[in-house]
Amino acid sequence: MSTFVTLLRADDAAAARSRVVWAIAGVGAAWAVLIAVLARGSDAVGRQHALQADGASLMLLGGLVAALTLGASAFPGDAHSGYLGMLVGAGADRRTIAAARVLARLGTLAGMLALWWAILELDSWSLGLGFDEALTTHTLAMLVNNGLALAAAALMSSLIGAVASGVFGLMVFVTAQAVVNLKAALDQGAVAHDPTGIITPMYVALPRGIVSPMLEAHQREGIRSLAAPKLTVNGYDVIVPSSPWPNVVWTLAWIAVLVALATFGLRRRQL
Repeated sequence: MSTFVTLLRADDAAAARSRVVWAIAGVGAAWAVLIAVLARGSDAVGRQHALQADGASLMLLGGLVAALTLGASAFPGDAHSGYLGMLVGAGADRRTIAAARVLARLGTLAGMLALWWAILELDSWSLGLGFDEALTTHTLAMLVNNGLALAAAALMSSLIGAVASGVFGLMVFVTAQAVVNLKAALDQGAVAHDPTGIITPMYVALPRGIVSPMLEAHQREGIRSLAAPKLTVNGYDVIVPSSPWPNVVWTLAWIAVLVALATFGLRRRQL
């Protein structure tokens, strides 16, 4: 346990010194400040909708860039430089190294989203809207979604290069959202039946994108953003409902599985 804590602290410190991490966090923070500027001038309802829609876009794009960057870069650089090999040579267990590194990067991702959320909440107060509980819930939902992408990218980075790992993480993220979109289309009759017989099995087996109540409300009210685009299937408008707790637990379980697999992946990587 002491080795794990030491490695976790070392990885946290390394992330805190990373220029790339600071650059992504800084661009996201500037975007969050700009959101408040752009939301001014309308009525209270309009300001709230603008803040939430643009904030959701920030959590989607900014969070995904942060997640894929952190996950895809988890192992390749230090494996090639010999740093990971040095840790193993010093007696550290490969599984402990991998677990500490991925969990540290999940913590870094959480810190970045928390920073942007805090700025958005300050935006809400500055616009006279007070504390935005819906935006807080949405941030937590996006932490799960982006955490899934990070864990998937980290798994592959324990085996292969950074670029391919980032692509894999993006594919997992998109697939998780596609699964819930297709299930919503099936449940709402936009798809008369499951012609291929794979929608329900995919929904049961694969990780599921988490949809916050805020995004469901935006879809119903026609508030469009990058995070809540109009979804039309076979000419029918489909509303993707907010995720129930079992979906959240299922996706968190998938994240845990991906982290565990990353620990086994590093055992097979040449260091």
